Amino acid sequence: MEQTAHSVHDSGVTAKPKVVLPTGRTALLLLGFFALSFGAAWVIMSPGPLFERRDDVPQVVGLLVGDASERLRSRRLRTTTRDEPAIGSERAGVVLRQDPMSGTAVPPGFTVQLYVSTGRSLATMPDVIGFPLTLARQVVTAAGLRVGAVDSVVGLPNAAGLILVTRPGAGTTRTAGDKVDLIVSRLP
Repeated sequence: MEQTAHSVHDSGVTAKPKVVLPTGRTALLLLGFFALSFGAAWVIMSPGPLFERRDDVPQVVGLLVGDASERLRSRRLRTTTRDEPAIGSERAGVVLRQDPMSGTAVPPGFTVQLYVSTGRSLATMPDVIGFPLTLARQVVTAAGLRVGAVDSVVGLPNAAGLILVTRPGAGTTRTAGDKVDLIVSRLP
């Protein structure tokens, strides 16, 4: 047999090396070793965190916009604001709602939209002294106010049916939609 091996070798024919792949447990161990090595190298060489940190958005509805923005900044969140008319009696500058809602997990640097009350609209009482009642009602309504009580007092004969007094007086600022009272002149 040795002569045959020598003769094959001597004849210039070379035997190809046989590749033996590991199987079973050995293969699994080698695969695990390479996976761990690659994972460790990735963690060491990675420019950022492997898992991004996320924070919950805090509840800021009902706070003044400055306080709400500061609370969000302390959580490494950014804010933008949008004005909205008041829903009820909220004063100007109060956060009416937020997007995303509180409790939502977001990454650092995320922008939270704050919807801020512009406050209740204001209206100025127009000067309707000397106007007929029907015209005074129209002018008061157009100014954003509502006519409340209408009382009458005895006045001059040529002023019957005309507005003598308003409560509040002309030029007074009220919340839009507030009621104002009118006093009309009547004949005795």
